[in-house]
Amino acid sequence: MGESSPVGVSYGAGVNSTALVIELCWRGWRGPIIFSDTGAEHDDTYRYLDTFDAWLSREFGMMIVRIGGEYRSARYRMSLIRAMDEYRQLPFPGARWCTREYKIIPLQRYCGANGIEFDSLAVGIAADESHRQPGKIRPLVDWGMTRDDCARTIASAGLPIPRRSGCWCCPFQTVAQWRELWETNRAKYIWLSWLERQASFAAGRTVTLRPDGDSLFTLANKFVSGQPEPFDMSEFYRPCMCRTYGG
Repeated sequence: MGESSPVGVSYGAGVNSTALVIELCWRGWRGPIIFSDTGAEHDDTYRYLDTFDAWLSREFGMMIVRIGGEYRSARYRMSLIRAMDEYRQLPFPGARWCTREYKIIPLQRYCGANGIEFDSLAVGIAADESHRQPGKIRPLVDWGMTRDDCARTIASAGLPIPRRSGCWCCPFQTVAQWRELWETNRAKYIWLSWLERQASFAAGRTVTLRPDGDSLFTLANKFVSGQPEPFDMSEFYRPCMCRTYGG
């Protein structure tokens, strides 16, 4: 596999990292496939984890290692969703505390507890995203595999293409993705809209999950009045920019 062979894979359950694991396994690699669970992944993502886990077990006798609160700091031992509610604290693109506390730190702690060098983990960065994380182990970049190539690899393995990875409370979501949450899980959308108001009250200023746009409450009014942009399924094929590890 060469000098940059990964000891393990930081798995995000999206298109890139799924194709990365498949390609590595086809090339003879065996190692830990680590998924750091925030407790706020989409239901489709949890279902895909089960599907891919079953495929790995059947084809290679491998499994996805799912890590959670046991590897987080004490303040964030609870799920991301509960922490947002408990602390009236929203994910924010500038600080990215959620990525740090629910992805990076758990991965670091898992690696430390299992004798794995954190920087030896491969990440699912495709060749058409080669500007991202140049210091990491990125086999897809080394192989010249684009995101379209990744989708073809997954299909050739007989697996469905996963949805875009990311949490259902992620501030990096587009209007189309927020609309999908509004249309498919109204209770979650309304809860997040209420939490925006609670966080704003706690902060003494307006706080939203869409810091450069409308609040979710205002956005919902546009959904009701038929003003939002058309629903764009291509949004679910793009990588989530919050994912420092995985994809």
